Amino acid sequence: MNLNGLPGGQSLADFLLSERIAYFEIGPVRNEGSPSETCWALCSSAEMEMWSIYGRDANGFACLIHDIEEEEQPGQVLQWLHDVTGLPVAFNSTSRMHVPTTTLDLACWLTEEIHDELPDGDDLDARADDFDNHPLAPLRESICDASGYGGDPVQHPQGASL
Repeated sequence: MNLNGLPGGQSLADFLLSERIAYFEIGPVRNEGSPSETCWALCSSAEMEMWSIYGRDANGFACLIHDIEEEEQPGQVLQWLHDVTGLPVAFNSTSRMHVPTTTLDLACWLTEEIHDELPDGDDLDARADDFDNHPLAPLRESICDASGYGGDPVQHPQGASL
């Protein structure tokens, strides 16, 4: 798999070693630059344009690993990184954060976060599809599909090998 955030020609193993990466972190980002300049910045999941996966060292410094625009791919890439390196995964946005853990635990946490923000069932504003329309739902679904959350086989991106 070609990770689009790594310096040209550097392998994942060499990058993780040189940067002393302790865990991976996924977060929503948007372009806050001008029309002629790109400046990707962490944002809330409701404002996101794509997902970015960073490697973080023990001091919290982040290095870009991979940007993902396709809705179904974040979970696959995160699961593959977790499986191939054994490093934990985390979530970070401008509105919430979750500590490094396994992909399955991250999927469970996302489920709880979504449920916590839904209106009560007897609320007049509640809708049957509120869960599915939550901004975190596509990421949760992607991680669930990739991590074997529902008992299905673990999935990795096309071209990825352990």
